[in-house]
Amino acid sequence: MRFFQLLQEIAAQAHENATPLPQPDKARQIWHGISYRFGKINLISALSEIQEVAPCPNISLLPGVKPWVRGVANVRGSLITIIDLAAFLDLRAPSAQKNSRILVINQSGLMAGLLVDEVHGLRHLDQAKKVENHTSNDPKLMPFLTTGFADDAQEYHVLSLPKLVQSQAFMNIAA
Repeated sequence: MRFFQLLQEIAAQAHENATPLPQPDKARQIWHGISYRFGKINLISALSEIQEVAPCPNISLLPGVKPWVRGVANVRGSLITIIDLAAFLDLRAPSAQKNSRILVINQSGLMAGLLVDEVHGLRHLDQAKKVENHTSNDPKLMPFLTTGFADDAQEYHVLSLPKLVQSQAFMNIAA
């Protein structure tokens, strides 16, 4: 019995003299996106909005469509429409380069590939650096921008792919 009391006293002293554990800092909220470029414009879109990043496939031309519709291509067994994003936004004539990539999207059942000049990769941005009421110098981009991020080294414009796909201009591909 005395042994049990001794153990209780030791435990009580240990609790009294123990230093508290360090409290974890407030967890940072991280936003995940894919950064890409067309022309001189750097954009980023939410990772959840992009199904795949693929090299530029062989494209079959479509007659009677607007110049920014490059055609259709087979990407992993799915026939998708390829849209030149810069040409759609009237920022340059349609083109494809060696580093061009396709951002495969599937928004509301509409599967498409957005042609961009270069994909910079995955970015993990701190939500605390989010900039509300974010603006761009290009008014053609403004209807599709949702927010931005001001990082130490770079500013990111967030392009909403659902807004882009749901726009009347995007859906009207006939020439």
